[in-house]
Amino acid sequence: MVKLVIFDLDGVIVDSEVKNKERLYSFLVQYNHDITFADVCKTAGFGNTETRKYVGEVTGMDADEAYGLYSAFKKTWQGIKSYGDIVNEDAVELLKWLKVNNYLIALASSSTRKKLNVKLSESETLQYFDYLVSAEEVERGKPDPQMFLKAAEHFNVSPENCMVIEDSPVGIEAGKRAGMTVVARDNRILPVDTSKADYRVFDLTEAIPFIKSK
Repeated sequence: MVKLVIFDLDGVIVDSEVKNKERLYSFLVQYNHDITFADVCKTAGFGNTETRKYVGEVTGMDADEAYGLYSAFKKTWQGIKSYGDIVNEDAVELLKWLKVNNYLIALASSSTRKKLNVKLSESETLQYFDYLVSAEEVERGKPDPQMFLKAAEHFNVSPENCMVIEDSPVGIEAGKRAGMTVVARDNRILPVDTSKADYRVFDLTEAIPFIKSK
């Protein structure tokens, strides 16, 4: 029986993954003309450490130097004005349903705590969560299961009674390694492999019968 549902943030609550990958691709293609958008999409779910390493490898630079250039590039990128503009309404509907039906709700994100709070505040979804885990509260990010296990331990809920809502291969792997059931929110634009999830949907409200059945 599912007692705790743990959400990812980017790509699940807010539809930011497409914008983030477009930005990263626009930066990297300046240094590596062979890279494709599909290649960059494989970084979905990466935290800062993994992204830093990837940017260094693709550009052929020292990772810190390359990531410094990317950080400067991000400041010039005209992308997301407000996370309230790209909130996934199906995720909001699922959050409302879970809250009404007395499920415990947590969020486990590779974002920093500061960025996490901005995204949840602007998308007006902060009030739905009983517990938040950011990249700064764990030693190892996804695909390590530490983030999800920390949420389960906070509520003293066993992994078999937890469900993870993810959109990236590394997040799905982390959920499976945690011993939890994983639902994937597929994206119609990003070519991301979610085949290892237990259940896949484009609209998260379609996951409600599956949650009821577990």
